Amino acid sequence: MSDDSLHIVNYNSVGATIALLKGARALALVIGRAHALPDDVKTLFPFVVQHLTFLTAEAISEEVTLESLIAEALEKVPVPKEP
Repeated sequence: MSDDSLHIVNYNSVGATIALLKGARALALVIGRAHALPDDVKTLFPFVVQHLTFLTAEAISEEVTLESLIAEALEKVPVPKEP
């Protein structure tokens, strides 16, 4: 697979980022925590970005899936550690 950034067209916005943050906080509250954790963000991330992210024709021809690109992004981005 070549550069993954060539496989997607991304229409996510600041609003999507805010929705992800609010969703992570809501998930934490439902679980019984007063604060969101990185795992809450990782759980919701695919749902927030999937509907505004599209594969390019090249990606489709290479049989790349959006789900695999999202999973790969979640694996590559390090989770912040407490100082």
